[in-house]
Amino acid sequence: MASRFIVQKVHLDKEIIGKLRQQRLLRDKANARLFDRELDEEARTADNQTESTVDPQANTTQQQGQNYSPV
Repeated sequence: MASRFIVQKVHLDKEIIGKLRQQRLLRDKANARLFDRELDEEARTADNQTESTVDPQANTTQQQGQNYSPV
């Protein structure tokens, strides 16, 4: 009878361990998606800041002004 109890306990422990592993896997996947989403947002923010601070026409205007010399 004691051996039957041990077998049932081992089976129950294996079930619990399997469920815990599944929960950990789901949590890790969710964390990975969240991390990817945060990286995407940071990249978009960086792109938006770069676009708003860089004016390509201003750079060419300066170069034209520097190259121009009145005669």
